[in-house]
Amino acid sequence: MTAISVGSCKLGDRPRVAAALSDAIELSAIDQALSEGVDFLEVRADLFPRQDVTFIAEYLNRLRPRPVLLTIRHAAEGGRWSGDETSRLDWYARLLPMADAVDVEIRSDIAARVADLARQQGKPVIGSFHDFQATPDRADLDRLAEDFSRGGMDILKVAAWCRDSRDLRRLAAFLCDREGLPMIVLGMGPAVRPGRLLFPFLGSLVTYTYLGTASAPGQLNHRELVELLERIRGSAGSGGSQH
Repeated sequence: MTAISVGSCKLGDRPRVAAALSDAIELSAIDQALSEGVDFLEVRADLFPRQDVTFIAEYLNRLRPRPVLLTIRHAAEGGRWSGDETSRLDWYARLLPMADAVDVEIRSDIAARVADLARQQGKPVIGSFHDFQATPDRADLDRLAEDFSRGGMDILKVAAWCRDSRDLRRLAAFLCDREGLPMIVLGMGPAVRPGRLLFPFLGSLVTYTYLGTASAPGQLNHRELVELLERIRGSAGSGGSQH
């Protein structure tokens, strides 16, 4: 797999933790989280209470050189963007120069144009798919991977609602069977916490937490998530076992 980075954060060498920001969090709190194991930031511009592109651009500039992923998710995709697609594309165009990578829903009308903007600036693109109702069946997941392969994006992100362990196993099997395809796989809902810890060690490049307010169902706070990942990583690398 070709090396992919979000700014200074290289993906693939170990599980990475992204912290979603839904408001202009103070820089001191961000730096504290980065010192505690958060690897990069996801600025959810659609969630900011102040929906002012100039304000968000200024905030992104204040964040530099911290590694930042930009996301503007539509209400129909589980976000809060309620404007038209022309306006959303304009926001992407205006904010992307201040970010290091971009996330766009893979089947949205603007996906190809956002990807083109990012490629022109040499920035990686996460092509996302969200289902807040259910976990797609395996045939639908495979079709999603085919759509991604044709779209010229860098990472496929799949986030699905998991009702029980069977849904988690379906996502895990999809992740493992697509080894070599750069992916982020996440579960949402009542059955997800094991997946937040398991999937990074099965090849999912990133797991998500938040600063301020949670941006998705089932997210752990950053200290809890980082601590648990470190414990698992330490156990996996300790060698030997006791029963």
